[in-house]
Amino acid sequence: MLDLSDLHIAIPLAVSGAALVVALVVPKRRLRAHGKRTGRRADIAAWRIGHARKTPVPKSGARRVPASAKPSEGRGIPPVSQRPVLNRSEERVFAQLEHLVERNIMGHVLLAQVSMGEFLAIRRKGRSYGAWTSDFNRINAKRVDFLIVDPSWNPVLVIEYQGAGHYGPDGARKLRRDAEKRDAIKRMMCHAAGSGFMEVMASGLNEAQLAEINALFRPPNWQADL
Repeated sequence: MLDLSDLHIAIPLAVSGAALVVALVVPKRRLRAHGKRTGRRADIAAWRIGHARKTPVPKSGARRVPASAKPSEGRGIPPVSQRPVLNRSEERVFAQLEHLVERNIMGHVLLAQVSMGEFLAIRRKGRSYGAWTSDFNRINAKRVDFLIVDPSWNPVLVIEYQGAGHYGPDGARKLRRDAEKRDAIKRMMCHAAGSGFMEVMASGLNEAQLAEINALFRPPNWQADL
């Protein structure tokens, strides 16, 4: 027969034993779970390291092209690529002009393919914003083949090259008329602003044009010094 006094002692002992078992088992399970999480993190870190090591290394001398310079692919931007600023015939005229400009002592500079909006200003006074914007956009859309500027970067002479491709393929009549109209507008705008305007034929600069350009580089009192 079970003594009540023994039951009084056995119950606390049983409770204590159960608590001890729980204390031993639960931390072990938590440790296993933590170990699994830690293991996954270690696996991810190892994968990243391994993946980085597999990244191809550019060969010596290979050209690195920045992401911004790669050909466009969608996103509202048309596909674009690089092209030379000057063609072969324009390059020959540029070389002629460069030879003259480099010899001058006044500090003039030769530029190529310049937007007319960069050196011609549209007067805003007394005009609506819409009219001013329309004229600016019309001028800014035009460019000149070559521009000589003085040491203060003020325009001195615009040079348009009438090469073989100036009037379009095979010199089509309509394309020729359009090109002549554009040239006339450029000429009038330059003269209105006080800038010189010179047209060079496909054969290149002639002797008279070379002399005219050389005269730009003479000091104001050059004749007096002779």
